[in-house]
Amino acid sequence: TELLPGPLWRWMRVTPRWVPRFYDTVRDAMTGVPGSYMVSRAAFAADLKRESDGDVLLLSGEDVAGFVRVQILDARVGYVRMIGRRPDFRGIGLGPLLLGKALERLEAMGARRLALDVSSTNRAALELYRMFGFTIIQEVPVYRGKRPSDAV
Repeated sequence: TELLPGPLWRWMRVTPRWVPRFYDTVRDAMTGVPGSYMVSRAAFAADLKRESDGDVLLLSGEDVAGFVRVQILDARVGYVRMIGRRPDFRGIGLGPLLLGKALERLEAMGARRLALDVSSTNRAALELYRMFGFTIIQEVPVYRGKRPSDAV
């Protein structure tokens, strides 16, 4: 059993009512994170309609404190799409809790192997993933240009 930070904390599946707050939390959590970028609200909402089985929110009362986004790829590979927490919830140990939930969700979804992508300059994330036994198997240069449709 996982230990949540307090009695008002809980996990919740994403419902349409929570999509705007989910988007705002992802945007806030990813601002300034090495290698991250944010799609438009419309693109985010459309993605949730296609792929939301692995999305869960971590709530503190009625505040979205963090989130987990996972999916199953081909050959039963569980992919950690994204984990994060709002900046005002940093420093209280949510990283391991969020990654643990991501791995739990992937196991429940039938994953037999695990994968994720992370920027080589995101030292905090690299350390977290190493703590959970992940190893770097490939380094891929990524070039990203901003398209007008991706503007926030």
